[in-house]
Amino acid sequence: MLPILVTVGALSVLTWDITRPLPRPVRPFWLHVLRALPFAISAALSVVVAGRAPQGRHPFDVDFSLAAEDVARSMTKVAHWRSIAILFLLAVVAFGVRRLWVAFAVTMAVGVAWEIAEATVVSHYARLADLVPNLVSGLLSLGLVAGLRWALTRRGRHLKSEPP
Repeated sequence: MLPILVTVGALSVLTWDITRPLPRPVRPFWLHVLRALPFAISAALSVVVAGRAPQGRHPFDVDFSLAAEDVARSMTKVAHWRSIAILFLLAVVAFGVRRLWVAFAVTMAVGVAWEIAEATVVSHYARLADLVPNLVSGLLSLGLVAGLRWALTRRGRHLKSEPP
C-alpha cells in the first residue's frame, strides 16, 4: 500500500509542476531541500537494506555474466522494477521535470549501489544482470514521465491558443 501512496503523491506533485504557468518563480532553498528529502532518504535506506548482512559476509564478488538465463532470471525480480520506478519518480520530484536525464542517472546510480552493497553479503549475489530490470524500469518510467510532460504542456499550449 505504501508504494502506491508514494507513487500517487509523486505523480500529483509532477502533474502540478508541469501544469504551472510560465515563468515559474524561483524556489527558496528550503523547498529544494524538502523536495529532495524523500529521494535521498529512500535511496540511502534502500542501499543500507541491500547491504545488511544478518548471516555474515564473504569476500567481494560480482558476477559479470550477461547470459540469457541470468538476464531472464533477473527480469522476474519485481522488487527491482517497483523500487526503481518509485525512486525515479522521487528523483524527478527532487530534480524537476525539466531534468529527467539527471533523475534517471541518479536512479541508476542507486541501482548500481545496491549491487555493490550486496557484493559481500552472504545469501545475496551481486550480478551485472540484475541491472537490466533496473534499466528497463528506469527507461519505462522516464518514457511515462516524458510522455505525461509532453501531453500536459501540449494541452496547456492548445488551451492558451484558443480564443475565449
